[in-house]
Amino acid sequence: MYQELRRAVGLSRLFSFDIESEGLNTWDEVYSIAFAVPNGGLFWFKFSEGKIIPILRELLSEPEMTKIAHRIEFEARLLRKYGIRLTPPFEDTKIAQYTMDENKPNSLEDLAYNYLGVELSSFKEVCPSGDWSQVPDVVVKDYNCTDAQVTLALWDKLKDRVPPLYAFEKDLVPLTVEMSFNGIPLDVELLQKLEEEKRGELQSLEEQIYRVVGHKFNLHSSQQLGHVLFEEMQMPILELTPRLGKPATSEVTLRRLAKDYEFPQLLLKYRDEFKLYSTYIVAFLKRCRREDNRLYGVFHPQGTDTGRYSSEKPNLQNIPEYLHSIVKAPKGKKIITADYSQIELRLAACIANEERMIRAFKEGRDIHKETAVLLFNCSEISDEMRKEGKTVNFAMLYRVSPGGLASKLDCYVSEAKGIIDKFNLIYPAFGPWGEKVVEEARTRGFVETFNGRRRRFSPLVFDRFSEREAINFAIQGAAADVIKIAMINLHKQGILNNECKLILQVHDELVFEVNEVCAQDYATQIKEIMQNASSFEVPMEVETVVSDTWK
Repeated sequence: MYQELRRAVGLSRLFSFDIESEGLNTWDEVYSIAFAVPNGGLFWFKFSEGKIIPILRELLSEPEMTKIAHRIEFEARLLRKYGIRLTPPFEDTKIAQYTMDENKPNSLEDLAYNYLGVELSSFKEVCPSGDWSQVPDVVVKDYNCTDAQVTLALWDKLKDRVPPLYAFEKDLVPLTVEMSFNGIPLDVELLQKLEEEKRGELQSLEEQIYRVVGHKFNLHSSQQLGHVLFEEMQMPILELTPRLGKPATSEVTLRRLAKDYEFPQLLLKYRDEFKLYSTYIVAFLKRCRREDNRLYGVFHPQGTDTGRYSSEKPNLQNIPEYLHSIVKAPKGKKIITADYSQIELRLAACIANEERMIRAFKEGRDIHKETAVLLFNCSEISDEMRKEGKTVNFAMLYRVSPGGLASKLDCYVSEAKGIIDKFNLIYPAFGPWGEKVVEEARTRGFVETFNGRRRRFSPLVFDRFSEREAINFAIQGAAADVIKIAMINLHKQGILNNECKLILQVHDELVFEVNEVCAQDYATQIKEIMQNASSFEVPMEVETVVSDTWK
């Protein structure tokens, strides 16, 4: 069978493949693999046999062989621990559909039905226990081979429809696989210490809440909370739930009540601390691979409508700054943090052609201080005034309403309206540019970045939310393109290697683990490549920090 596979693939120079695994995480074992070869049949192998591994190393690294899969990053990531590396050329039907229309479902099941009229069985139907060893081989083989065969047929349907963005997104696959496989080094002792401290703080907060209320109750039960708030403590009912019409206990409601009552204040603090404790500290300890004290997340380069990365198992995109120090370099290594400074404002100034802001950036002036000086008509700006200038800059970038700005600045709506009017006089290009973006989204049905990335909108349901989404995408989509260009350039220029590993991508920031001997040299090279990823008039500033921990 192995020789037959080699012969079939050798003749076609193209094949699709699909794996079944014991889980979705990087270190989960692969159970089986299926191949589909044009005019060459189907091939299936169990990984436990072992003989397929050297053949896979050969096939997936062959530069004259086109490899096709659905979400090929997943396949390549789980195969990586066997010493198997995916090299171009390769194709991906999931990325193809995403770049054709990011709003449409892009699962293999959806594409099979929409393009081929084929209804695939789901994983839960075939393997309800989640354990492939409990499923007869004949069933696993049929399921695995069908997926490979469908993927091959799908690529034949999609290959002539993909936009230029497809090749760009495809270039992210190898470096994303390596970033996932590199893992994030954790200071486990610090995490354990934080877990103990936070657990104690939560217990203390619970006791304070129970003293205020007068008895214990389930802090995570909306029903019991509503009873305590509105029946026992007789607090005013500010809003009702839309479905059942019961008194709402949402965060918005609690924050309004917290202005006058101690109990909601304590409860909000408890919720914030509990989220930090459960979502990050406990989850990271649970998912940390104890063999090497590293956290292996799953990164999705096409995980959002704006083009930004998303991540899961666990979510690494929203780690609070308070916890950055848990990412700690092993002995002989350093952590390099490289962060684009004010990239959204810089890009918006260029895209909208806002000359005053462009000039300020090109001359290296502090844009938040600049805005504060012009808003408040004074040359001496306090830290608080600069902070307000920063708030206004970003709020206006996304066309916040007077009410929204008033909430952010804690001022009257009339004052906020005056600030908005003045901002539009100071930076007159943003208003017309925003109107143009909204009109294009409404009439053309999409907004497009400089790199050809599109966000599509339906004219049938184009509302205020759609307007905000259009503006948001025009800026954040461009920012996503810039950092992805930087990542691809770092990969192609050979910066990413065993001495310099990309371990994390978070919004406008890249985090590396490097050899301490050459850390400063790598920081200099990384900064230069990231700053040159954009050809806009305004320079993209990058701040780099070399440290023992993530800064």
